[in-house]
Amino acid sequence: MKKLLAGLLIFILSGMLVTGIITRGKMPGNTASATPTPSASATPDAAVSPDANASPDASASPNASASPGASASPNASASPNASASPSASASPGASASPTPTPTSTPKPSASPNVSNDKKAPVIMVRYAAVDTYLNDVYNVNDAIMYVRDETDGDLKRADVLSNGVYTVKTDLDLKKEGTYTVNITARDKAGNESTEKFTVRVLPERDTKAPVIMVLYASTEIKVGQKYDPASAIMYVRDERDGDLKKADTLANGVYTVTTDLNTSKEGTYTVNIAARDKSGNESTEKFTVKVTGTPSTSGPTTIDLSDEDPVFRDTSSLLVVANKVHRLPEGYAPSDLVNVNDIGGVGTIAPYMRSEAAQAVVSMTKAAAADGLTLMFSSAYRSEDYQRQLYNGYVNSYGTERADRISSRPGYSDHQTGLACDFVTGTSVDFTADFENTKIGKWLHDNAYKYGFIMRYPKGKDAVTGYAYEPWHFRYVGVDVATAIHNEGDTQTFEEHFGVAGGQEYK
Repeated sequence: MKKLLAGLLIFILSGMLVTGIITRGKMPGNTASATPTPSASATPDAAVSPDANASPDASASPNASASPGASASPNASASPNASASPSASASPGASASPTPTPTSTPKPSASPNVSNDKKAPVIMVRYAAVDTYLNDVYNVNDAIMYVRDETDGDLKRADVLSNGVYTVKTDLDLKKEGTYTVNITARDKAGNESTEKFTVRVLPERDTKAPVIMVLYASTEIKVGQKYDPASAIMYVRDERDGDLKKADTLANGVYTVTTDLNTSKEGTYTVNIAARDKSGNESTEKFTVKVTGTPSTSGPTTIDLSDEDPVFRDTSSLLVVANKVHRLPEGYAPSDLVNVNDIGGVGTIAPYMRSEAAQAVVSMTKAAAADGLTLMFSSAYRSEDYQRQLYNGYVNSYGTERADRISSRPGYSDHQTGLACDFVTGTSVDFTADFENTKIGKWLHDNAYKYGFIMRYPKGKDAVTGYAYEPWHFRYVGVDVATAIHNEGDTQTFEEHFGVAGGQEYK
């Protein structure tokens, strides 16, 4: 009996010991934590929390606690203080959600809006400076080859600078001469900027006019062996924009050349060619002939006999008085009836005095031109003998006697000294050049001057007769009847030929 009681006691103690082990420790194969996680309380229909895994074979009975007499299933665990609510049993089909396995925190990736592009765009222009002309068509865009970024490619032009575009700013005015700057600014998408600039020079209107070559005669004659320089026949070679051009051996921009096969030791007729080119590349040519003979020239009067001439051509009171290289005016002659043309309604600039009848004719002609919308001005009408001497001596000092005799009258031989001649002008660079004939004033005078008693004193191609080269600006008063008769005989008719008066290129 004692042995039976002792065995029962040992059994009870063993059960209590096992229960303690189950309660305080872990049985093999059981992964349930002994202490329930506060957040793992079961809610109706909720799966068991990952920290309260239950064996699929263990279900908790309501209000069931482990009693000393209950046998503990090896697979069942029960928290002594935690009672499961009726709905909190883990059903065999419920799977516990696994706790995510922590991983290392990744480094944040670079923002897609942040770029490592540090290179500014490249602006390529065609030139650092360019010339254009007033009222020309010029587009600054034509100077830009490209605006390009290494990352973004070609940039587009915009009115306002921002990322990914370029702008063009300038104060260029094609209607005003001057030098202007064109500024180009570019900015790529990363905000890098670059700038470039070039200059535009606006020049006066484009030069399309060729130089003017003015020679003293269309032909001349010399004797065999006579010293002669063909350049002495050139009055000037002048460009409207570049001024007087210089002589050179080879034709180039800004110069003129003189070429000829002239042989002064051999009789014959030779041609002298003159070619001129201005700085803009416009060219012009002119020529004249030189006849080399063993006898005196027969192209003009060889002997001067004025006895058969009508005395009217030497009468200083006559409107037909002649002053040329054969006919000299009396020493110190000055007309007695000079008037200031400006005082009676004319427009003169230098030396505005003329004989009374000629002055009245100029005023009438000025009014007629005004009715046609033109302002008729003249320059250098009457010149005294002393004034002409100063003028002539200045040419001698500059060019020598031979050339001075071709472009100016000696004192006492000037048509201006008669008080009946004047030079008309436009107030522009064509004054005293052959181009005067193409101006509105020049054309009007050609068509109308005879109606008021004036003739062109030195027509084109008649220098061998008159002694002077073509001067479309120089007009001489002879009276309406004579002027009309000479006009009707043709554009190149001369006073000398009309009346049979002696003339020529050589002073007698």
